[in-house]
Amino acid sequence: MQTLRHTYLNRAIRALAAAAALVLAAFAVGRPAAANGGPVIAQDRVGAYAVTVSVNPPDPRPGVVRVTILVEAYVSENGPETARLVAVPTTMRLTAVSPSRSSPDIGPMVVTSLAADASHYNVSLTLPRHGDWRIRAAFEGPLGPGTVEALLPIVREDRDVFPWVIGAAAIAALVLTTASLVVLRRRRKWGNTGAAKQTAR
Repeated sequence: MQTLRHTYLNRAIRALAAAAALVLAAFAVGRPAAANGGPVIAQDRVGAYAVTVSVNPPDPRPGVVRVTILVEAYVSENGPETARLVAVPTTMRLTAVSPSRSSPDIGPMVVTSLAADASHYNVSLTLPRHGDWRIRAAFEGPLGPGTVEALLPIVREDRDVFPWVIGAAAIAALVLTTASLVVLRRRRKWGNTGAAKQTAR
């Protein structure tokens, strides 16, 4: 009987741990690591330039999306092995290419860097529909012109419900598992109390 109770208790503990992990996973859905204002969606070398494109919010829906673009130049005084990245000024024209013919492209538009001596662009775009948009940035700097393109998936609004459904199910499992643990412990306590009374008699 004691072994059976321990088996049930161990199963309940494992179920509790699994439910907790499920809750954490549910709230982590769509939250990738962020850098340069949000998750990086492109990081390319374009000629003598290094270009990084990031987006915020991390899981963009139709509406306002902030795109951050950072352009730096590779500079080396003693050969390519010693190359380092430095800030450079550039001019840029940006286009958001629509995933559908029924929705027009946005741009091209001239965008302005946050600093005159660097290429750090923050652009707020209103993307009206879901689908795979493409962010195309054409720039020109002291080391010549360049173009970078980044895929920007915009997901449907109804997909917001999915993590919350998982979270609700996980929380329900957590509550049920906790209740089972309480019942098992009470039964064990009552069993020990009954055994003690029988011994006393």
